[in-house]
Amino acid sequence: MRVERVLTLRGAGARAGARVGADAGVGADAGVGAGAGVGAGFRVGMAAAAIMCLFLGLILPGRATAFSPEEIMNGVGQSPSSHMSMLFEVTFFGLDVATVDAFLTDADAEQVAAILSTADDELEREERDQIRAVLLQADPCVIRMTLLRDASWERYLKATQRNLKHAYEADLLSEEDYQRLETEFVTDFASLEERGVKKGDAVYYRTDGDRVRISFFDVDGNKLEATDRSGELRAEGILASYFGPKSDFSEKLIRSLDEVDDQ
Repeated sequence: MRVERVLTLRGAGARAGARVGADAGVGADAGVGAGAGVGAGFRVGMAAAAIMCLFLGLILPGRATAFSPEEIMNGVGQSPSSHMSMLFEVTFFGLDVATVDAFLTDADAEQVAAILSTADDELEREERDQIRAVLLQADPCVIRMTLLRDASWERYLKATQRNLKHAYEADLLSEEDYQRLETEFVTDFASLEERGVKKGDAVYYRTDGDRVRISFFDVDGNKLEATDRSGELRAEGILASYFGPKSDFSEKLIRSLDEVDDQ
């Protein structure tokens, strides 16, 4: 796992640094020189570990480098049935507030297309459930929400939390995982609380295996915040909150498949 690799490198660097520091302490007072050497060595080791992380392209959990929208979209949304799109409306605004798009790989899109090929003009519940099953296992998958108007961070956060709760209520997440993911999202993006969200902002969620990258961009494409985390059902939580049977987005996204392909 990425975090374990970072910690392993950090520990190795610290041990190497401690040896350097201990050598530097030879010839000095045994009590003071050795202690100072180990302390200096620890600092050298931490610096060495940081350099190694940068050299190898490793990312500490939580904060992430600035992935561009082009990097995030790599390998998805390139074939028929690989793109879904909907307009998100919420009653407390009384207006359209966002567009939500989901993008699949060619392989996952082929599974969706096979289901669509057996459907009549309108998807029946059984067919929608079959497509939903594909979406909940999609890998990788990108979901993009583009804001159509300004809103407070609190309102945006409530919409996110509500759909995580829907995933929990549909038994797609345990209570523990639901609470952890909810708290994690709040803390990871606390820097946006004062600013809120603005018209034209876009948030991208990309799941790759057990890895989730979330990136916020403003209307000009400038990164506002980004995180990169792995493990602990994070990818499942994102997919469940958008594609689960109780999600605010699931039905409209699935029903949009024919409309998007016809455009």
